[in-house]
Amino acid sequence: MDERVIPRLRIENYNVVDAARKVRVGTDTILDFFERISEENEVLYILDLNGIKEGTPHLDLLSEISDLVPVWVEANSKSVEDVSDLLMAGAEKAVLHTGMVGPSTLQKIADETANFALVLDESGIPNLDRLYDFLRRTGCEVILRAEGVGIPYSGLKDLPVVLDIPGAGANLVREKLNIVGRIVEMDLDDL
Repeated sequence: MDERVIPRLRIENYNVVDAARKVRVGTDTILDFFERISEENEVLYILDLNGIKEGTPHLDLLSEISDLVPVWVEANSKSVEDVSDLLMAGAEKAVLHTGMVGPSTLQKIADETANFALVLDESGIPNLDRLYDFLRRTGCEVILRAEGVGIPYSGLKDLPVVLDIPGAGANLVREKLNIVGRIVEMDLDDL
């Protein structure tokens, strides 16, 4: 199976910004930008920096973007309500972090929806076997943001894994993970 490539973009204050938070697409042209790139991408990974930093994601903008192209949104969601807000705004998936959402909240979210992905980043994973059991039951995508020590990959072999590790591959291929996708930075130099 071919890996799904999921381009990552950052939005902040109704602008598309690069990793250094320099504005690359301004508020006045942001919807034109998303309309243009929607033709080339089957899904986008959006880091909502206002949501991550302040807890106030761009729900109205996400609603308009999701009318153009499916989006996975990472916005520091910590509750069922946060996830519901993103999904109501049109996100295909709400992206959660193991270090931010406890097991009981994760279960509540899973009881409400299957439209979430979970980032494993070597932090905040108190009981990995229990987490792997939860992931198998829900079937949600796992976003692997850790390379090397900290997470035994053997527990991920039968789960859909999306890599978010620049240059990763050789050591993970040896583990024969079920890699279904890769998150990559969108090249903003050609705008």
